[in-house]
Amino acid sequence: MLKDKIFINRVWMELQLYLYIALTLCKITVRCITHFNIVMGGSTFCTAELDLFQIFILKKLGLTEPDLHVLLMLLKE
Repeated sequence: MLKDKIFINRVWMELQLYLYIALTLCKITVRCITHFNIVMGGSTFCTAELDLFQIFILKKLGLTEPDLHVLLMLLKE
């Protein structure tokens, strides 16, 4: 149970950071993110959707995956 809660908290934190990156750095609108979520078929993000969202952000910013991890680490501090 605790392991599941920690996992959910980690996923939620990642999602918040991705949304922050999408809204600020990528200049993506909330409407676009809502559309992305609807296209993915749900009202909540799962880990597979987070992976796709990460790829979407990487392509939009022209970054590599290690670049995004560095950016995430900087935002967490």
